[in-house]
Amino acid sequence: MTLNEAKTATRIQQEGILMHAQTVLDMTTEFAKSDALAAKRATANKLKRDTNGVNDALYGLGRTSHESVPLDTVNELLMHYGFDRLESMLLCGREGRLHEAVGRNRWLALTWYKYESGRYEVVAYVS
Repeated sequence: MTLNEAKTATRIQQEGILMHAQTVLDMTTEFAKSDALAAKRATANKLKRDTNGVNDALYGLGRTSHESVPLDTVNELLMHYGFDRLESMLLCGREGRLHEAVGRNRWLALTWYKYESGRYEVVAYVS
């Protein structure tokens, strides 16, 4: 083997090692990206499950009439599903609505109406 052939063989071997290292680095980067994407998807799926769960519970709350607007129950449901609780408040009037943030990009919409009997109809959901 001549000196030029040996230099060429060494250069090809070094390029092969560099190409292999770059391939491994690219694969590692892709795995990291896929792990981050999987974590993001898992978080989004959990938020969707929690939103659906609290909305199912709030739907059940709206299927009966109440002696007063059940804010304590609404707060318990929100906290159970990982959302922020509402600040203390006094709701006035025969009918009304409120729209409050209960988490990042999540809002509680709540309306109430007082019947002639004195009982309240409450409709609430998280969007």
